[in-house]
Amino acid sequence: MDNKLLKELTLDFSYIFGAINQGKVFDNESNIKEFLLKSKEFQKKLVLLTEQVASTYLDIEYKREKALLTSHIQSENEITLKKLHALMAEIDKQVYLKRTFKS
Repeated sequence: MDNKLLKELTLDFSYIFGAINQGKVFDNESNIKEFLLKSKEFQKKLVLLTEQVASTYLDIEYKREKALLTSHIQSENEITLKKLHALMAEIDKQVYLKRTFKS
């Protein structure tokens, strides 16, 4: 997360809502222009922050799904290995029995 952006958003937020709270927005043309400028800057920065949050969320979701898929694949591999070991044991048993009865 961009700390500079968060700090700027906080300052813009303070200015905007301070001006509203103090009733200074419509005092004069200069205040109106300043308020509009700060509001537009705030909106742009808020969009950037929202994009950063969305990107971070998507990265987290991707990593989570990748971990789940890896875990699932590992689980399937373990099951397959157990079946393979059981099959090998059965083959060894059959070979042993075949040799025993031939002798």
